[in-house]
Amino acid sequence: LSLVDENGDAVGAGVLGLLLSNGGTVCDDDFTDNSADAICKEMGYFGQMSWSSGDNWAIQAGLEITLDNVVCSSGDWSSCSFAFVHNCGHGEDVFLQCEGVVAGGYTDPDWSECSVYCGEGEQTKTRTCTNPAPANGGADCVGEAVQTQPCKLNECPG
Repeated sequence: LSLVDENGDAVGAGVLGLLLSNGGTVCDDDFTDNSADAICKEMGYFGQMSWSSGDNWAIQAGLEITLDNVVCSSGDWSSCSFAFVHNCGHGEDVFLQCEGVVAGGYTDPDWSECSVYCGEGEQTKTRTCTNPAPANGGADCVGEAVQTQPCKLNECPG
């Protein structure tokens, strides 16, 4: 079980991802909040934040549907039954967002305008630790929030 983004790259806690099982997608037949909780916990997260289904990303078309009818009587994987055969289309693929430790990531804003019209100046950008914000004991962003670089638009006359 894993979660991936639209490029097939792994995603972590707090990010809505396409749910994969053995390299294929998971169908939403009989899928409930208990199913979502059990799967998130089985992957090492605290539980589910949200789930949905749909044919949202091009990557889905190249994948088999490998799991269906995930029925869980509680939020524990041992309470679940499921089928490896399916009667689904990719419009029923499960997308899942799990809650867990989230390390902070900086935003990447544009540089400011150069501080002077001519000669050597400076540009700055102020990043915020909100992409994502740290959560559930996750690490703060690493590095300086304010970055500077030299700039020169024009030579000064004379």
